[in-house]
Amino acid sequence: MLLAVPEDLEVGRRSGMALSCHAVPGRWGAIRSLGAVGTSLDWLIDNVWADHAAATSEPRSGFYQAVNAAAARSGPGAHGLIFRPLAGGHAGSFGVAQGGFLGLMLTHGRGDLSRAVMEGVACELRWALDEIRAAGMLVDALTMVGGAARSPIWPQIVADVTGVSVAVPAITEAASWGAAVLAGIGVGVFEGVESAGSAVAARSQRLEPGNQAVCGPLFERYRLLWPSMSGQVEKAAY
Repeated sequence: MLLAVPEDLEVGRRSGMALSCHAVPGRWGAIRSLGAVGTSLDWLIDNVWADHAAATSEPRSGFYQAVNAAAARSGPGAHGLIFRPLAGGHAGSFGVAQGGFLGLMLTHGRGDLSRAVMEGVACELRWALDEIRAAGMLVDALTMVGGAARSPIWPQIVADVTGVSVAVPAITEAASWGAAVLAGIGVGVFEGVESAGSAVAARSQRLEPGNQAVCGPLFERYRLLWPSMSGQVEKAAY
């Protein structure tokens, strides 16, 4: 999900994002859903890493560590493997979405599959960002929160593919933190939203875009191949 604060209401309307009142008077919040793109990684763990789970009896957090380590060993571009997320994305998701891997070879391993999933999600984010930029929305930095932000490599992948710096706050549970901040403002712990935001920014890790020689062409290839990996499929009877 993308959340933004447009410069004015008209820019927000042109972006096509869902608008609502912001906590700061006179400002607006804009939301664009990318659907359940993150579930692709859970699908990968359940179906490709099942033998690892059976062999180690680790908690699910341990599976994520193994996936991150393997994806890091694969390297930018996942050795030519492209993945279109199985649900959601820049074009939304209605009904049963179709996606998957393209360019799969016998030389690819689980690390390549894991890296391709992360890069595919980042490509969908880049596509959505390009569309709202075209409508006049300024996007010069991203803040990444939630489960994916805990990955040691996924935030950097997002920075590399989008070409935008990514801040990862020390506190990644944004919804509960935001509610606590607003309550803190109400009781006087913070002077206002700006000072509370500065406190969060001071405790963030900032990642700058890299690997542009690989990730720039990766996104363009993804855009070209997307029609062959997307569409609607009928539910099959088994």
